[in-house]
Amino acid sequence: MTPFMKAFRRITPEARISHRIPVWILVLVAFATLASGNRANAQGQLTTAALTGQVLDPSGAIVPGAALTLQRKDGGAPIATTSNDSGYFRFELLRPGSYEMKVTKAGFSEGLLADLQLGVNQTASINVTLQPGKLTQEIEVSASALALQTQTSSLGANVSSQQAMALPLLLRDPTQLVNLTPGVTNDLRGSYYGEVTALESVGRDNRLAFSINGGQRQMATEVVDGVDVTYSLEQFPETPLVISPDFLQEMKVHTNNLSAEFGRGAGVVNIVTKSGTNQFHGAAYEFLQNSVLNANDLFSNRLGQSKPTSKRNQYGFAVGGPVIKDKTFFMVDWEQLRRRKAQVILTTVPTAAQSGGDFSSLINTAGQRTTLYNPFDTSVDGTSGRTIRNPFPNNVIPASMQDTFGRNLIKYYPTPNNPGLLAANGQPTGINDLYTAGASPINFDRFDTKIDHELTRWDSASAITRTLAEMWRCR
Repeated sequence: MTPFMKAFRRITPEARISHRIPVWILVLVAFATLASGNRANAQGQLTTAALTGQVLDPSGAIVPGAALTLQRKDGGAPIATTSNDSGYFRFELLRPGSYEMKVTKAGFSEGLLADLQLGVNQTASINVTLQPGKLTQEIEVSASALALQTQTSSLGANVSSQQAMALPLLLRDPTQLVNLTPGVTNDLRGSYYGEVTALESVGRDNRLAFSINGGQRQMATEVVDGVDVTYSLEQFPETPLVISPDFLQEMKVHTNNLSAEFGRGAGVVNIVTKSGTNQFHGAAYEFLQNSVLNANDLFSNRLGQSKPTSKRNQYGFAVGGPVIKDKTFFMVDWEQLRRRKAQVILTTVPTAAQSGGDFSSLINTAGQRTTLYNPFDTSVDGTSGRTIRNPFPNNVIPASMQDTFGRNLIKYYPTPNNPGLLAANGQPTGINDLYTAGASPINFDRFDTKIDHELTRWDSASAITRTLAEMWRCR
């Protein structure tokens, strides 16, 4: 296990509450990716797309030597290639997104494919039909649909940035949308899909706790920008990274027939983050939950207590644009979570008399007295021969038998402030005689930056930094 992964030791909610200490986890992930069209690159294959096809004339005859130029609509250097002797062409290691392609050949009108949508880890096939005519005449040519992928046998589904932004995501974690994929089912035993926050899902609580095609739960891996960010903890894979929907370009869930570059796992959640474009784009947001908008707790209402305070503010921004047009681009994403979660506790604490050893008023829910027996005072029944414990007189434990440490410890117990549960005869049992309400503060910060630079028409480099900072202080 790498030092990076060792930082994510499991901290259970029970441990956080019992220790009552703040825990800081700071993660800085920095890596650079290099995608080159001149050589095979496994990492590039994970996050990029490919476009293949054949250039034909109206009769279906092949058109060799046609010049094809592919241009990403949001910026970047154009990529050029030529159809071979059989009319085939291939573009590899393309960044997912929207493209247009121009096809030229002497004796034919220039062909234009205006809207080619390429997804992550997709190999799209398209045949282009050129019309005879002048080279200066531009015609939008017909092309076969990209939807049917015949180049690979991998199965899965894509989640776009638009879907992640439009669909309700309380935790702002796009991996919740894996449930839109056929064959994927949730495992609701994990607390992640229960009452949780985005912070509580970071590196904990089984973010990968789903089953693919009936297989064992929690056996998928997560890949972000070509890097496997999954690690094994307690024999199951987990991941500490949560990508904001504003920073997501596309997510593909691979469910079957995985290609060799993925290496392992019963399924893969393949995420590509956004890059800047030739236009400046940005967004700012805030998601608010407040006790003013909530109803009171059932137990608080029953006891006539006021509504406990509960606040949750999740806000941030994302902005991207050019540094050098068609060459260098940036993308920045920042988010904070400030949550004060209401907590209502009903529990049982000893009364002042019980703290001094007097349990004479101790009864059960039927109104019957509960007898305390002295473990050091026994007698033998003359008839049965059994050893019989003798009760404390009047259910009072004498001071001489009380432990000194226990007497000092019980001083720090709160005193009862609630009538608690009543017995059948209307007498108080002392059960649930303490009511307390408060809020547990949780803070979370995330900051992502991404710089992309087009080195040549075939080579590009990306540098990505990702910072997560968490503070827990449960009371």
